[in-house]
Amino acid sequence: MNCIDGRMNNTYQNAEQVVRTLNVYGIPAVQYVGWVFMSDSAPMYHSFALVKGDHGGPAIIDLSVDPIWPQWEQEMAQYTTPDEMRAAFIEKQSKRWDVPNTERCVFGQVPDYMVYVASMCTTDQGLKLYQKVMRAFPKHPANLEAEHAQRAMVERVMKGKI
Repeated sequence: MNCIDGRMNNTYQNAEQVVRTLNVYGIPAVQYVGWVFMSDSAPMYHSFALVKGDHGGPAIIDLSVDPIWPQWEQEMAQYTTPDEMRAAFIEKQSKRWDVPNTERCVFGQVPDYMVYVASMCTTDQGLKLYQKVMRAFPKHPANLEAEHAQRAMVERVMKGKI
């Protein structure tokens, strides 16, 4: 898993890469698409891999979420403006990309402040479902452009809400 270049805001691609890689090595894994809830934040539409079978599964592998984000909230309280907080968060996160995926991502056990709600689904199916939901509920908190969603998540972290 450490050879995969998992990145924030690439949730579908990350999940697809994990599933393909595990399947190449004979480990049964499938892609799931749905929602991830982190503490009291708005749900984020999301995709991840689920390992099943005799390899210790089921276990979630999610290269798009770094479980350390909530631990940063106290440290971020020292900053006084959103721009300072955002810059500090980006600096900290950029250093995390050098940490192996198995240490930086959700790998097996889901942290107790996170909840996944999803179903087995391909990227194409998941995107169609997301578009359908967003048309039906255009004011849903998750209906933000990727950049705005990331900014909102960073601000929630900075305000100690995650």
